[in-house]
Amino acid sequence: MPFRAAIYARISLDRKEEAGVQRQVHLASKQAEADEACVVAEYVDNNVSAFSGEFRPEYDKLLKSVQAGELDIIYVYALDRLTRRTKDTLALFELCEKHGVKIKANRGYGIDPQDPASRLTIVILGLIAEQESIDRAARIRAAYEDRARTGRPKTGGFRMFGYEVDGVTIREDEAQAILDAAKMIISGKALREACREIFHPRGLETTRGNPMNAYTLRDILLNPRVRGISTFQPTNPETGTRLKRDRQVIGPGSWPAIIDSATGEKLDAVLNDPARRKNHAGTAPTKFLASVLTCTCGDPMYSRSRQWGGKSKKFYSCKRSKTGAQHVSIGDEVDDLVQKVILARMAKPDAVEVVRQALAPEDEDLSEKMKDLFTERTALLARREEVEEQVASGDVDVTVFARVEAKIADKLASIDSQLNTMTSSMGVDPLTTEITDGVDFGEWWEGASVEDKRRLTKLLMEIHILPGKLGAKKFDPTRVKITWKS
Repeated sequence: MPFRAAIYARISLDRKEEAGVQRQVHLASKQAEADEACVVAEYVDNNVSAFSGEFRPEYDKLLKSVQAGELDIIYVYALDRLTRRTKDTLALFELCEKHGVKIKANRGYGIDPQDPASRLTIVILGLIAEQESIDRAARIRAAYEDRARTGRPKTGGFRMFGYEVDGVTIREDEAQAILDAAKMIISGKALREACREIFHPRGLETTRGNPMNAYTLRDILLNPRVRGISTFQPTNPETGTRLKRDRQVIGPGSWPAIIDSATGEKLDAVLNDPARRKNHAGTAPTKFLASVLTCTCGDPMYSRSRQWGGKSKKFYSCKRSKTGAQHVSIGDEVDDLVQKVILARMAKPDAVEVVRQALAPEDEDLSEKMKDLFTERTALLARREEVEEQVASGDVDVTVFARVEAKIADKLASIDSQLNTMTSSMGVDPLTTEITDGVDFGEWWEGASVEDKRRLTKLLMEIHILPGKLGAKKFDPTRVKITWKS
């Protein structure tokens, strides 16, 4: 009866000194054929390191086959394809010794549990392989540091969004999307709003082939590489991982920037603002009247769904948190009703003036003052970020930073107080320039996001839902009480 054999092949990300997995499998197959062994399984781990300790799914399957007594021989290209750490090599030897499994290598030594000298041999080989991995990691780290120091672009792995694989040539469609997204974010829009309005309609995905999302977009906009800045991300010696928070800015890169320094400072100020809500729980809203409608009890109403007659029915209701109060619900037909009311009102000759009164202060001096305050606030946030980096690099003492940070915090508090007073009394909103600048309101509404429609509706009107007739099934428009704010 022929020996039951398995073939194992592995290649890590550093391919320069290693045979490809196809060649490894081919050579192992030839050796098994010469031994007249029957190959019952092949295990291949591609782009996985044996030194880092990360999980190798095929290697794990191989060990389970050995434990189950399903194998007699394992064929590999070299022993270091299986393990590169001494402790792992010893563990493999003991497992093979327990189950009587030999390991034959096409290059170098193998493992024969029946050979008394085999244990000493594999310990020595394991130490050599482990040291080779340590030396190789040091060479790779030195190469990364040299690349960053000399300003050369990063190549290999996934490419940077906005650039070709060479890290230098700009992809015009992706670069334009980055610039459009930066403009939206600086104007006060949400990250997921930018994804939905810019990247998804244009069919632009991440470099991993996934739909663009808010978290990935934020990383792109804050990444110094899109600003033409060379960086180095050191490896944590304890965990063996590289984290974005440890990223070091080295200096100017040799590739063209997509985002200029002025825009970059504004993005840093907006996206790193502690007051910005970063965690968006739940899915993106699909109903513009969610939180706009007011229940009879006085609480906001939200979109919900339920099964009715075998079909999913959409409706609005509050959270019913007020015990003893009267609560109501209403079908999502209210969406069409409110939309028609808004479009009809905006079709009148004084539509632009209505929007202007609702969104912008009548005093031009006040409007200019608000712009100046926003500019000053952005500059202060950028300044605080700059001082924090100087502290991290050791250029500024912590006590100095504490004094500077306290002054910046006081100024920010003063500015925020002034802005809150203005916006609460005047209803100022970034939509002002979009709607009152000669655009066709109907076209704007059709292409507007859910968030923009909601913000505009809240600024223009109050909508209260009144109680209906008990047991009524049809939508009753008389229950919708609309009060215009202007």
